[in-house]
Amino acid sequence: VELVEGTTNTLCDAATGSQKAAFYIDGHAEFKGGGILNVSGRTKHAIRAKEYLELKSSTGTINVLEAVSDGIHCGKGKVNNEHNYFLMKGGIVNITNIGGDGIDSDDYGVVRIEGGSLSVNIKDDASGLKADSTVTIKDGTINISVKGEDSKGIRANHTVNIMGGKTTVVVEGDGSKGIKAKKYESGSTVLNGGFLHISG
Repeated sequence: VELVEGTTNTLCDAATGSQKAAFYIDGHAEFKGGGILNVSGRTKHAIRAKEYLELKSSTGTINVLEAVSDGIHCGKGKVNNEHNYFLMKGGIVNITNIGGDGIDSDDYGVVRIEGGSLSVNIKDDASGLKADSTVTIKDGTINISVKGEDSKGIRANHTVNIMGGKTTVVVEGDGSKGIKAKKYESGSTVLNGGFLHISG
């Protein structure tokens, strides 16, 4: 997906229907280009990729203006699938007015942030960043604000690695947590963690 420099592009789906997202990619998605993309998901997700979703260093601005469920969702649903990840190398991502998670890398997926600027603001019980496997932050500026009982700023079902960059997490609500690395207990032999590593 190329966001052409100097353009502003807007996608919005209907408030009724069976669509999975306003912008749905039946496979993997790679974004580049310095333009602006505004997306509103009025039925479910704003952006969803069936496999991985990558924002290259040249990516401009992606604004999720609203979503009934997740702002950005990726994952194919296969155990040990190397194509399940959200990777941000650059760009600006703003996510607000959503009913689910900010970014959800589902189905044993990982979240990797290596640059750029990410802002997530969630009103209801959910997670700012959520991965069924690991979350790794190497660089970039991340601002997460979540509200509601039992909310999580960053949640991983294995390990959270913070290796650099600047990460700010604000949570409000009974039982809410800034960072949660939870051991996966479904009997899987793939995931067995619950660690938080900070090295940067």
